[in-house]
Order: sequence, then structure tokens, then C-alpha cells
Amino acid sequence: NLTVSELNTKASKNDKAALGIDDVLKYLKEKRVMKLVIPKDHVIEGVVCPACGFSTSQHIECCVECGRCVMKSHNLIERATEMALEQSALIEVVKDEKDRKNLIQQGGAGAFLRF
Repeated sequence: NLTVSELNTKASKNDKAALGIDDVLKYLKEKRVMKLVIPKDHVIEGVVCPACGFSTSQHIECCVECGRCVMKSHNLIERATEMALEQSALIEVVKDEKDRKNLIQQGGAGAFLRF
């Protein structure tokens, strides 16, 4: 799959690409994602702030952005997908097992950025 190798190359050069669910969620919150790339049937647990929408895979009790208490999320990839859909970003689900495992090892999600 060209998408995953291109994502790895661009992200390593900080060239309008990001790898890892936390960075992807940050860029989604900033509405900078052009295309979300996620592995098929993968789940990442984490937390979501109900007040400001901040999301992370880190185990925290209070939001690092607004200080409110966070809620547990059973699937941050689902959250990222919902955010991408709300912004009309493209979404690519990686099904090839080798590329899927590569993406999971790189933090479970990736994104090509608008800017």
C-alpha cells in the first residue's frame, strides 16, 4: 500500500503528515487533517474531555487543555473517524495485513495534513 509508506516518509520529514493517535487527534481538533489513515479493526483506548473535546491515549484524570475531568473512551480510532467525517476529511482504512501492522506499530493512526 503506497499510502502507508508515503505516510511514514512524509511524517519522518515533518512534511504535512503525522503518525500516532495522539498527534492525529490533535490535528483533527485543529481541523488540519486532509486524510485520516486507520488500520482495519484496531481499537485504542483512551480518554476524551466532554468540555473541550481534547482526546488522548494517555492515562490522565484531568484535561491538559481545560482542566476538567475526562471520560474514558473505549475506541479513540472511532472518535478520530467521527471527527474526520464532521470535517469532510478523507478516510482510508488499511486492510493489507503488513501495512496494517506497520501502522499499528507507528501509533495506530496516521494523517495527511492540509497545512
